[in-house]
Amino acid sequence: MGIYKQGLDRKQQLIFPPSLDELVDSNNMVRAVDSYVEILNISDLNIKTKKSLITD
Repeated sequence: MGIYKQGLDRKQQLIFPPSLDELVDSNNMVRAVDSYVEILNISDLNIKTKKSLITD
């Protein structure tokens, strides 16, 4: 172990961490679930939450 603290490489290409879309493989099952959820019309499902019960 040296006397100097080692940190991140200064020549790294990313300033920000990659997005979740970049981290998930193209054939991962979560992509199918995401596509299904996107086509749902949430307002037609009449989902009740605690907040909606208070305002009704």
